[in-house]
Parts: sequence; structure tokens; C-alpha cells
Amino acid sequence: MLGKLLKYEIRAVGRIMLPLYAALLILSVVFGAVMASDQNMDMYKTIIAFTTLLLVLVFTIVAIMTLVMIVKRFNKNIYGSEGYLTLTVPASIATHIWNKTISALIWFFFSEIAGVFALVFMMVPVMGVENVGTAFEMIRKVKVDITPLDVVSIIIMAVVITGSLALRIYASISVGHLVSRAQNVCGIAAFIGFTIVEAVILNIFGLDSFNNVTMSISDNMPEVGMHVLTPQLLGPCFFALAFGAIYYVITWGIMKYRLNLQ
Repeated sequence: MLGKLLKYEIRAVGRIMLPLYAALLILSVVFGAVMASDQNMDMYKTIIAFTTLLLVLVFTIVAIMTLVMIVKRFNKNIYGSEGYLTLTVPASIATHIWNKTISALIWFFFSEIAGVFALVFMMVPVMGVENVGTAFEMIRKVKVDITPLDVVSIIIMAVVITGSLALRIYASISVGHLVSRAQNVCGIAAFIGFTIVEAVILNIFGLDSFNNVTMSISDNMPEVGMHVLTPQLLGPCFFALAFGAIYYVITWGIMKYRLNLQ
């Protein structure tokens, strides 16, 4: 059942997000082409300014819409007009929460990938296709002290921290629906409150910064010594896991015992 729910969820969000990704990539190509064009042509600065404005606007819209869709889908699908239909599906409350959380992780990931491709599409026309290979060769020569275990750890940390953020949003929405009026305001207040509590606890344990990355120069190339498996980096991950579990319990408890459908 989780797979079916997730398939439906991805399709529903994709109708909004995929066109935005396409617009972002197209504008990136246009921006790169304009940057690589003759700077002496008429209205060059005007075209650059206009294209830059559009690109920044679309970047911003993609980032905002990713969060908006995560909030809107949970709020409408669980507590809003679709709530009665959603909860008649033969699936547990836990399944619904996992469905929304996994979907949020997927769309956060897609948004980041779209951003990376947009940057590449902007740079290729400016650098020239013939120089792309040279750039990749320079990147390949960068000596990075990261083991396969470090890579796995980075991926796990990204998933845990992003998942915790999604669950914090869901818990905030759920808390907001405990009241009959000003639910959105209460949800925002709950999110701010949860965020402050997290920041205070992390600060108490000295986990509010990442100071374990050192830089050195060798053979005129950067050599980065990144030790991922350290308390400074793993600490926030463990706390994010703990906070995520708390937010999960809050969301599950409200949906189970205090569900207030509109």
C-alpha cells in the first residue's frame, strides 16, 4: 500500500514541480547562451539583467514551491478537503506519514539535482564545450580524503536531516490543527517553536557548527581533509534522528487521537 500511495503522491506533486524544473533548465541554457554571446551587441546589458532576474526568480520559485507542496499536500491530503477520502484508504496512519516523508525526501533531492544541472547548463556555454573536459580533469585531480564509508555517512546524514525537517513540518501542521481557529498561524508558531528548541539543544551540546574541515595546499591543488565520522558531524545527525522520532510520534498521536478534519 505504501508503494501505491507514494506513486499517487509523486504524480500529484510532479504536475507542479516538473514544469518548474523544465523552466529552470531552459532559462539556464538561455542565460548561458546570452553570457557567451557578443558583449558588444545592442542591449547586451539589458538582456543579461532581464535573463538574470528571470533565472533568480525561477530558482526562488522552485525552492519555495518545494516547501509549499510539501506543506500543502500534507495539510490538504490529511487535514483538509481530501482528508476523509485519504483516511478511508486501507492503510495505517504510519503508512500515510511515511508516504509523505519519503515523497518530501524525493522532491528535495530532485530540486537539488535540478539546481546542479541548471548551474552546469549555465557554465557550459560560457566555458565552451572544448573546455568542459579540462574542467572535469582538474576536478578529478583534486585529492579528497573521503572513504566509501564517509560517502555513505554523508548520504545517511542528508536523508536523516532532511527527513527530520519534513517531520517537523508535519508535526507543526498537526499541532496547528489542534485548535479550531487560526490553524495556519498556530502551525507556523509551532514550527518556529520546534526550531528554537532544536537550536537551543544543539547549542547546549556544542553541535551548532562544523569546524572539522581543514584545508591545505599540495602540488598547487587543493587537498581537503574531511573526516565525516566525527562527533561534530555525526552529533547533529543523531539529534536529527531523535527529533525526527519525536515529531513522528507527535504527528502520529494527533492523527490517531485528535484528528480534526475540516
